[in-house]
Amino acid sequence: MRRIAYALAGGLLSAGAPVGLLGVRLARSQPGLRSKPFRRALRELADDRASYMYVGTSTAVAFALFGYIWGVRPTGWPCCPKRTF
Repeated sequence: MRRIAYALAGGLLSAGAPVGLLGVRLARSQPGLRSKPFRRALRELADDRASYMYVGTSTAVAFALFGYIWGVRPTGWPCCPKRTF
């Protein structure tokens, strides 16, 4: 159960990658285009849909896989000492 929870958490955290990419692209846009950020964001998403789909999908798969693998070992990796907080 823990591995599924970690995989889901990784998948949810991966949503930050395409949102961050959109934020960077909007911040770098020309000053005249900043007047309507919502329309600019929708246009950016429509114009470069493939990039956002690739970034979102690949990050979700990588984070979910990492979370699943990390959840298999509840005490951490064998090379690392167990810490109690």
